Amino acid sequence: MVLLPISLLESRRMFKGNQISFCPMAKLNLPARLLRSFHSALRTVPALLIFVLLSHSSHAAPNQWTCFNGSPQPRDAFYGALGESAPANWPGVRSSASARTGTDGNLWLFGGNSYGIMNDLWKYNTETGYWTWMKGSSSPNAPGIYGTKGEGNPANSPGARDAASTWVDSSGILWLFGGSVGSPGSSFNDLWKYEPLTDNWTWKHGSDQKNQPGNYGIRDIATTETCPGARYRAASWADSKGDLWMFGGRTTSGSQQVALNDFWRYNPTSNRWTWVGGSNTFNSRGTYGVQGVQAPDNIPGARDGSVSWTDSQGNLWLFGGSGFGATSGGFLNDLWKFTPSTGLWT
Repeated sequence: MVLLPISLLESRRMFKGNQISFCPMAKLNLPARLLRSFHSALRTVPALLIFVLLSHSSHAAPNQWTCFNGSPQPRDAFYGALGESAPANWPGVRSSASARTGTDGNLWLFGGNSYGIMNDLWKYNTETGYWTWMKGSSSPNAPGIYGTKGEGNPANSPGARDAASTWVDSSGILWLFGGSVGSPGSSFNDLWKYEPLTDNWTWKHGSDQKNQPGNYGIRDIATTETCPGARYRAASWADSKGDLWMFGGRTTSGSQQVALNDFWRYNPTSNRWTWVGGSNTFNSRGTYGVQGVQAPDNIPGARDGSVSWTDSQGNLWLFGGSGFGATSGGFLNDLWKFTPSTGLWT
């Protein structure tokens, strides 16, 4: 059940036909009998405040959107107290933020572009409907506080960025790699770990400087020096074994923004990256092979902004993006599957 305070004047305006609206972007269809009782209450109750009890499970229509939080108009953030959830807390408008769902069902949001590049970390509790500002600055363009590599500290925080890659592993730990600082040609290759239980960020791998090139080493061989180069808008997956995977993205070569199709795996236990496929050059075309048939030479072309999923069998899926197909560049609509057990793309 949901308990909603509604002013008398506002309540009258909310009824249209057989619908009641909680939010300018969400409406709920109500049975006629229940709707008549609401109209009756509005005529007979002299108080300026009434409470409406609604059961989502019994009256919500299927296949409809529900507005849970936010505003239909652009609105600045309201941070509240660091680490404390409250109904008024609000991340504010932004684009190109990084987001994941935790193993506990809570939603995580980091950074993005909000009249400046942000590094704030937020948690949304899907049970209470409240936001909590967890870490980072409430001001834009905050620098990173790296601390000592491999050591968590309450003061640590990734610097402001957007379009970073993220994962949540099976232990509920949030991981973040790279991202753009907004100005053309500037991105990161740092890898961070955030542990909800300690509320600490840890700088795990990569550089604390911008625009670092990749150190590819030898394919399929992990070393302490092997590391992806700086990038943003890369695709990412976490597998059932706890490894983190990353494909492509966009980076800088000289004065040009270029696309990547290198494929990487990170093992959190060893803290090592492995270059597992794709090219160590830029703007590479894809090798498609026969549709529906996996093959050693198959590889998606260089791209950024792709959509990624992991299925129940542990396969990694990739769709579209902006980059290169077999012969030319542009927006893409190809769907790919990578099978970790065989190490092959389809």
